[in-house]
Amino acid sequence: MQSIFTNYFENEIELPQQYEQTQCISFNDEILICGGFNNQKCYSYHTTKRQYKYICSYPENIELKGHCVVQLVHLQTSPNELHLLSFGGQGANINKATFSMEYKSVWENNEVKSDSNSNTWIKQDNVHTIGEPKDDLEGVRALIGGSKNNLLFMIYSRKNIKVIDLINWKTVLKCKVQLKDRTYLFCYTCFVHFTINNININRFILFCQDVGIEIQYDEECNKLSYKELQSGWNFNKIFFSYVCLYDHILLFGEMNAQLPIALSFSFAIVNGHDKKIHIIGGVNNDNKQIHWVADVVKIYGTSSLLGIAQSYEVDILQNELVRSKNGSPYPLIVKRRRIQSPNERFIKRFEKEKKDIEILEDKYKRSNDQSIPDVNTMHWYELWSCNGQFKASEAKLLDRLQDISQDMTTVLLQRTNLKVYFYILLLFVNESEIILKELNEIKIRKNSIQEQINVAFVSKEKLKKEIDVSILKYIDCMTEYNNLYNIQTDLSNEEELIQERMRLLDEICTYDENVFHEFEKLNNTLNSLLENHRKLETWVSEDIASFVRYNLNFTTTELQSCKNIIDEKKICAGQLFVNEIDNWKNILNLNERTQAIILSNSLKKIFAKYYRNKYIPKEFLCALSNLIMSDPVIALNGTTYDRLSITNNFRDITCYPSLMEDGKLILIPNHFLKNKIKEFFESTK
Repeated sequence: MQSIFTNYFENEIELPQQYEQTQCISFNDEILICGGFNNQKCYSYHTTKRQYKYICSYPENIELKGHCVVQLVHLQTSPNELHLLSFGGQGANINKATFSMEYKSVWENNEVKSDSNSNTWIKQDNVHTIGEPKDDLEGVRALIGGSKNNLLFMIYSRKNIKVIDLINWKTVLKCKVQLKDRTYLFCYTCFVHFTINNININRFILFCQDVGIEIQYDEECNKLSYKELQSGWNFNKIFFSYVCLYDHILLFGEMNAQLPIALSFSFAIVNGHDKKIHIIGGVNNDNKQIHWVADVVKIYGTSSLLGIAQSYEVDILQNELVRSKNGSPYPLIVKRRRIQSPNERFIKRFEKEKKDIEILEDKYKRSNDQSIPDVNTMHWYELWSCNGQFKASEAKLLDRLQDISQDMTTVLLQRTNLKVYFYILLLFVNESEIILKELNEIKIRKNSIQEQINVAFVSKEKLKKEIDVSILKYIDCMTEYNNLYNIQTDLSNEEELIQERMRLLDEICTYDENVFHEFEKLNNTLNSLLENHRKLETWVSEDIASFVRYNLNFTTTELQSCKNIIDEKKICAGQLFVNEIDNWKNILNLNERTQAIILSNSLKKIFAKYYRNKYIPKEFLCALSNLIMSDPVIALNGTTYDRLSITNNFRDITCYPSLMEDGKLILIPNHFLKNKIKEFFESTK
């Protein structure tokens, strides 16, 4: 249904330049105007001061033809600054450009440092550029969503929808919308959040020509679903502007909410502080620098806004009741009932005028004694209810004014009659003068009452405006409460997940500690065995069996069998060392040859540790292979290694990145140690 908004819009201060296809962002008391077609300049409009101030400009070589500017909510850390992202506006087969800005109010920071990156469009590199050269991003539209406000949902030509993660700058989803018997383009469309109680969720509504599409994104499964809405409109004019407010979508243009003059390529935005709709720029026949403004209260009406607030409050109460049943610790908000005063009867009108002037005088005296209630001391419901105290007082005053008018007519009639009997009533002239004086006093009192009525009317209008502002604030509070409570719920869920993970980690750590203690106990036993029996000749059958069990992980039965074989064959450690690997397998009745190899290598290590190291200096041995170095080199950590050993096995060192520079392993020849090793072996010949 078409709505006429012409009477609601008023002319605001004209734009400093003409804008079309512009993009605007609301920030506190400011509206940021971010460039447009053939216009790279950006301005800030202060809604309170009603002035424009220049911010910066896009580069001159950048084409802005239907670009898009969004607020990066996930980067917001301070209420006094704003992070913006600008992209699009270039057609197919044209290199794309993406810009970012950290905005700080130009109305507070008059002196901007030359080296500061604030309030300047910074061009992003190729990694952070949105769109490919083949993409047509003229008239692109985008919204911010996701549980962390880090997802960019953008729609552009050829029915494309793309979802980008703004944290790691990766495309998480890209698809085309396919509907039967539909041919249309996604450019210069109406793309808004599907809101519930004025809260954004991962649902969107798209109006494109004669079709409406509801889009829903499942962030957990990374899936996009859409369905066509019930048809009943035809947006042949695609160049309208729009806003989403209180779960309503307001469209401004020739086919929808009519504006004072025909206008296309304009931009509509709601300022968050004064709750006014601003129409910025656009193409019109007069080439005017258009800036219109409309009050939300006038468009919706006070009663409608109050109904919206009450519906939000009812939904909140229902959610709170559900949460309280589930054991939620958050307090319930009790909805207050408005107390209506009982009906008051109007006071009876004064008796009809009587011919006796003395009775009329008494009535005026009684009228003067009646007090007028103070408006400032009344409750608001007494002022606004149809049967309240203010309405009753107003009726009383109107009755009194009517009585005064009738009384004046009666007095004038009496005055005429007095003229007829002038000569007869000559003796009562003084009394007539008194009556005229009283009539003048009545007239003065009448004027005073009228002034009081005027004051009461002004107070009434002032109170009405204050109530309208309070209702808007109340709606904002309800919306903010919903947002904060949803965030609290999400944090509680994340806390439960983290606690469950911590519990699993504790179980794993406990298990690891038990395994480590068992291993440490076994290792201490072996070390004790090695320390007490460094000479292989002193090993008995239990020592040899323990050595075999340690290396081959024998069970108790296998260990006892091995000891029996050693006792039967009278095997000593010296025989094992001089025998070949195949002999090991035969002597100990091993199942596999690999077991014999493991035992042989382990025995050689023991020999190298307790025999060879007694005669060869330790500094001649490589820190990695524990063998004599043939080409000693010094690494960046100050340790000497054999060149061949560290070249092949340097990644086995825990901090091996510290041994490298620019990805290369740095080694310094140790000529002194090399000569020392050479002299040692020459002296032992």
